[in-house]
Amino acid sequence: MPKDNSSKYSLPIVLATGNEDKLREVRLILNSEVLSLKDAGVDSFDVDENKDSFEGNAMLKVEALLRDIKLEEFIVIADDSGLSVEALNGAPGVYSARYAALGDNILGGAKADSKANCAKLKAELEKKGLWGSFASFECAIAYAIKTQDKMYKDRLEKGKQESGVLRKSLSGVACVEERGSNGFGYDGMFYPSEEELRLDFTSKDDEKRFLETHKSLGELDPSEKNKISHRLKALKALEALFANYKARED
Repeated sequence: MPKDNSSKYSLPIVLATGNEDKLREVRLILNSEVLSLKDAGVDSFDVDENKDSFEGNAMLKVEALLRDIKLEEFIVIADDSGLSVEALNGAPGVYSARYAALGDNILGGAKADSKANCAKLKAELEKKGLWGSFASFECAIAYAIKTQDKMYKDRLEKGKQESGVLRKSLSGVACVEERGSNGFGYDGMFYPSEEELRLDFTSKDDEKRFLETHKSLGELDPSEKNKISHRLKALKALEALFANYKARED
C-alpha cells in the first residue's frame, strides 16, 4: 500500500465493506489503491441493511461510514449487490447475503454463509422443478466526496452530483448446477450470457446444451470475470463520474 494512501483520483478511496473478497475485486477493477475500513481508522462497521432496494442499502453504508471515518479528505464508496432470479420473483434480491437466514420477518436474519445461501437457492429452484432460471446480478454503487472546503452528503441538498448512486447489471442464468471454485457468493451458480436465449428450464436436454456452452462466474479467473461483471460496469460508470468531477475542479 502506498505510504500516503493515495489513489489515482487524488483523494483516498475508502470502500465501506468488511468483505475481503469484494475489496480485492474492487482494487483490481479500479486499478487503484482502495483503503479497507481498518486502513481508514474504522474499527467496527455494522450496518442494518433494512432498505428494500440495492440503491438504498448502498447509501446506508456510505452514510454510516461518513459518521465513523477518521480521514480529513476522501472518497467513500459502498456497493450493495445481489442476485435477482426471475422464476423466484426477483429473490433473493436485496436479501442475497442473508437468504438462508431469512425467517418470517423478511427484514430479519443475520448474514448467512455462501454455502447455505447457494443451498437454499438450489432448493427453491428444485421445488419448482427447474434446473435454472433467467437471472441478473445487480450492483448499486453509492459514493460521497469530502474535500477541504465541502462535504457532499446529499446530492439533492445543493442540487449537485458529488454524491449519489449508480446501478448496473449482468444478465445470465442461475443454475442448480454449481461449477468452479473462483469468485464468491453465488458465482458458481450464475452463468453470464448477454445473448437472447430461449430455454425450457424443465428440459434436461436444454440444460445439457446450455451447460456445455456456458461457464459460470466461478469458472472464470478474476481477470475474465472483471471484464464483464455487474460490479465492473458500476465502477466504470463511477470512474467516468469522477473524471467529470476532476475536470470541474480543474
